Amino acid sequence: MCMNKLRYLVPNACTSFSLLLGLASVLQSIDGHYELAAWMILWGVLLDKLDGTTARLLNASSKIGAELDSFADFVSFGIAPGFLIYMSQ
Repeated sequence: MCMNKLRYLVPNACTSFSLLLGLASVLQSIDGHYELAAWMILWGVLLDKLDGTTARLLNASSKIGAELDSFADFVSFGIAPGFLIYMSQ
């Protein structure tokens, strides 16, 4: 039973790291490190692709995973790029 729940760890960890990269990108934009902030957004894109792929391969989709993915996408692809553009002007 424990191994059954462990399969959710990989996609949710990828999603969590994507969310953290989005938040870190906002902080880097505030500090004036725009190139690093942009790279963090791009790394978030890769992790977003990876979390969906691993969830399908491991048959590890869940409602909380879908909600976490939506929130991570909002931060990484909505707030972080907007903040980067706003702060760089």
